[in-house]
Amino acid sequence: GEQALVGVLADRVHQVTSLSQTETETIPSVGVGWDVSLIKTIGKDHGAFIIVLDMEKIILPLVA
Repeated sequence: GEQALVGVLADRVHQVTSLSQTETETIPSVGVGWDVSLIKTIGKDHGAFIIVLDMEKIILPLVA
């Protein structure tokens, strides 16, 4: 298909961080309580969980 330029606007950013491959974990497929297909990976930073969303899977259906 054709490519589309898409922008995302955030109301607020609390913190920007980077995660290495060693700081990420696989996503459990059961017991989470939400659609894990929209999550790219899960990481931890200073004891807090960070969920990295798969923005392509979230936005692509909106512009298709």
